[in-house]
Amino acid sequence: LIKVILRVEGFIIFDYISQYPEALKELAQGLAEGKLQRKETIILGGLEIAERALVALYQGINTGIFFCPNPILYRQITG
Repeated sequence: LIKVILRVEGFIIFDYISQYPEALKELAQGLAEGKLQRKETIILGGLEIAERALVALYQGINTGIFFCPNPILYRQITG
């Protein structure tokens, strides 16, 4: 007999919506000071490489945020 126990914890962000402005300010300050670092995996190529990007996602190549933006729009936004 196999017994499986699953424990899921979290919080509902809307329970803390009144604290959002303060938290956003603190997080932005932490990023600006280098105390916090983002982890992102960006794959450029838009829909042309979406299938390969999906396979890469399931292979676990991403760290943190993973997105595959339209390369033209991405360059316009990021300069």
